[in-house]
Amino acid sequence: IRDRPSAMHDHAYPFLTQLKSKASKKVKVLNLLPAFQASEAKGAPVYYLHDPHLTDLGQSILANDVDSLLKADYFRE
Repeated sequence: IRDRPSAMHDHAYPFLTQLKSKASKKVKVLNLLPAFQASEAKGAPVYYLHDPHLTDLGQSILANDVDSLLKADYFRE
């Protein structure tokens, strides 16, 4: 794996933990980190090397996962 942000490899992703603790109970927080980590482990980067933005592949993983959740009514109360 190329040099990526260290938080990418942290199973207790600090940003996600902080977001969940501060978000309203009505706000669903999605954790796509496992999908991103799986892609990175296969050598398919989801972030640019020196840029925190998602690559086209990262955007695709994000879109596909959110699409699946929408179709499954994940966001319905």
